[in-house]
Amino acid sequence: MKKFLAFFLITISISQLVFAQTIVVVNKDYNHPDKYEAVLLNAAGKVLRTMNKINNEDVSNFSEGVWICQVSKDEKDNFFFYSNFLNEKGEKILANDIKGFAWGFSDGCCLITHKAANGSETCYYVDKSGKEVFKPIPNKLGSFYKGVTWKSGQKGTDEEYLYGLINKKGEWILKPVYFEIKDFENGVAQVMTAMSAADRSSSQKYDYIDTKGNIVNPPHFSKQYDRYGSFSEGICMAGAKVEVNSFKEKIEFTAIDSTGKELFAKKIYSSEIGESIQLKNMVFKNGLCPTSDGYINAKGEVVIQFAGQIIADATAFNNGLASFKMIPENGDGFSFKYTVININGKIIWQSVENKLSQKFDIKNQYFSN
Repeated sequence: MKKFLAFFLITISISQLVFAQTIVVVNKDYNHPDKYEAVLLNAAGKVLRTMNKINNEDVSNFSEGVWICQVSKDEKDNFFFYSNFLNEKGEKILANDIKGFAWGFSDGCCLITHKAANGSETCYYVDKSGKEVFKPIPNKLGSFYKGVTWKSGQKGTDEEYLYGLINKKGEWILKPVYFEIKDFENGVAQVMTAMSAADRSSSQKYDYIDTKGNIVNPPHFSKQYDRYGSFSEGICMAGAKVEVNSFKEKIEFTAIDSTGKELFAKKIYSSEIGESIQLKNMVFKNGLCPTSDGYINAKGEVVIQFAGQIIADATAFNNGLASFKMIPENGDGFSFKYTVININGKIIWQSVENKLSQKFDIKNQYFSN
């Protein structure tokens, strides 16, 4: 009886774990914004919550166990964002919406940007109960990492804002000295140390700092790459532009470890459609990373792919689930279906057929950013 009870309890725990997995699939047609819709699904493919232009809801991301839900409201001819948090069942956690745009949780804090009727903006943080970590301030702020984040300070001599580091009390750890500080990842943050006052895009120079503000030289960075993804599971995607001709270029990627060692020689490409590649999805989760060939493992081997289908705009696995646009290789170049899979590559949900706003041709996809 005890063995049966233990087995029963283990079975329930596994079942609860599996069905706690959720994912959001967003159908954004910028040519027809009234058709916008986002659905929150569980691992069984059941729709838990639908967000669209009717209820003015949207879901931005999943972080530290909660989904960030945005609600847009029109008040006295002014457009405002309100935010709330959703649990794994798609239920609102806070009794009252927070006035402002929530950016997601990091180190227990969620950044909120609040825009007033006069156009002025303030930033602050809340915890998962909605309680303010510290009072709103008119400075730009980043995401916390081990008790540290960046904050904008005074303008420099060329009228550009300078940035420094603060702790969770709002106290300066590093006074504003840099033209830009990006969010911390794996203990370091990229900082812009110099740029041209006449042209922000020229003469830029970068370094990396630790959480104390000390300049460091991460061992995995190399001049042979010009862009890096985020480290996840000890692996980072690194890429470099390769010129096809004077008008076109591709970005070839490989995987590196924390020392900068390449994990495989094969060059791969992003699955993203368009000219600008956002590396936030090109990361390893559950041992797999989305690419134009399909989901690969740390050896560069394609583990998940679908015969006769192209995987485009694929996301990294989140809670054991991932989504992408499934486009027939021999189709019209417009038709696709939003598809959700689990880590075994099993399709657990698929949308009705959708249409791309521009024809997609995998043979002629060249990217730059």
